[in-house]
Order: sequence, then structure tokens, then C-alpha cells
Amino acid sequence: LAVGRFAGKKAPLSTIKAFNKVLTQFPDAKLVMVGGKTGLYEECEKLVATLGIQNSVEFTGIQNSEEVAQRMSNALAFVQHSITASNGDMEGTPLGILEASASALPIVSTLHGGIKEAVIHNETGYLVEENDIDGMAKYMIKLLENPERAKEMGINGRNHIAKNHHQETQVRKIFELAELAIK
Repeated sequence: LAVGRFAGKKAPLSTIKAFNKVLTQFPDAKLVMVGGKTGLYEECEKLVATLGIQNSVEFTGIQNSEEVAQRMSNALAFVQHSITASNGDMEGTPLGILEASASALPIVSTLHGGIKEAVIHNETGYLVEENDIDGMAKYMIKLLENPERAKEMGINGRNHIAKNHHQETQVRKIFELAELAIK
């Protein structure tokens, strides 16, 4: 499952290229991409058609939070290939990754922005360098090969988010930093 705008910094074309490699070993795998028909959407549709994988990739369009939650409950993993876009645009800590982890999905993403604090490599998901399509495919395949490990990583992710990214925890951290700054 991939959820987000079809923006350069989310590199949806790289996600599709990595998924195409997955299909060589798991021809029945499905990639669901949730997001509006803006940005790189048309390029993504064209790439899927060029690769001939239209039956393996679903573009859902925009979905409400209940629909996304339902998709997350049925997914094996959450994928997002974040990069620094050609215009310099970068991710902070993507909400989609936090929500997916909180929903007990393992993450396959990149060592980019706040992602490397939200995802613990080999514990709550897998992280690759930006533009490492082969690495992303390798980790998607690893999760497909071992769904029990994927489930375990997802539970680890949910626990990590609850401990470190809960709203009360974040407010307390900000308050403590403000106190230190005042002193």
C-alpha cells in the first residue's frame, strides 16, 4: 500500500519500478496507490501501462480516512520511496508512515527526512538509500516471503509509534525543550 500525493518528493515512479521487480518473484502481488490525480499521477499511469502491469497496480484516487484505514487493515506493508525532489522539496516526517506504523504495518521506505526516526531498520521496517530501487524491491520481496515477520515488524512499529510519536509525548517533549530554552 502506498498513500500520498503523486509528488516528486514521494517518488511514486520509483515505488512502481521497485514493485515491478517484485512481480518477477510474486506475480500475484498487488500494489495499491491511494492519492489524487495530480502531480506525477499521469506519468505513473503511463509507466504502469508501459510495464504491462495494469492488473497488478490499483490507483484508487483520493480516499477518506475510513477508507484508508480499511486499506491499511488489509495490506501486508506500506511503501513510500521518499527523495529530495529536483526542486529541493523534501519530506519532514510523513504522516502516512506514522499512520501506517500505528496501524501495525511494516514500512519499506528511504533514509530520508524524519523517516529514519519513525522507522527502525530491521525492526519496524526496512530503509534504503534514496533512488535504490533494487533495495526497495528486495525488502518488499522479503516481507512477501515471510508474512509472519512482516506482522511482527508491524507490531513493533505500532509500539514504537505509541511510545515515541503519541501526541501527548510530543507535547511533553516540546514543553521540556521550551523550559530548557527559558532557563
